[in-house]
Amino acid sequence: MFIFHVLYNIVGIPTKSSIFNGFVEKYISMENFSNRLKQLRENSGISVTELAREIGVDHSNISNWESGKQKINADNLYKLAQFFEVSMEYLLGH
Repeated sequence: MFIFHVLYNIVGIPTKSSIFNGFVEKYISMENFSNRLKQLRENSGISVTELAREIGVDHSNISNWESGKQKINADNLYKLAQFFEVSMEYLLGH
């Protein structure tokens, strides 16, 4: 998923742009993402509420992402990657 790196870091397309979100929507695997997010959170020893507070979203977003009920946008994907110090591609299961 080198494309995320190119779009954000090299081309400079912000994560809130429709182009960036379109790529996330196309390439995201909710099952992989949900499992990876839950694994990272549990391995870090933090609660859903604590993670939500850290990245500035409601705790229901974290729960819904982990259960696969809600897709994540590129901006929040970026925040999670920064928080866990992993790539967005890793979060997406690639």
